[in-house]
Amino acid sequence: MPNLVATCAPENVDATTGTCSHVEWVNYVGGLPPLSAAEGTAISGVIIGVWGIGFLVRRMRKTVEETT
Repeated sequence: MPNLVATCAPENVDATTGTCSHVEWVNYVGGLPPLSAAEGTAISGVIIGVWGIGFLVRRMRKTVEETT
């Protein structure tokens, strides 16, 4: 299913009212593509894993600093 957005070319904008005389609908290209539940779960698992590794590294550094 396409993700359509309304847009207006600059030449179609009335300068006095700011309205568009000819609205065009185009496919939105940008952002994340649609994900399935499994893909979303996989990505969130990776994010949590990276965060967890960073947390452990920080805790280990604090422990080493406290002991020296």
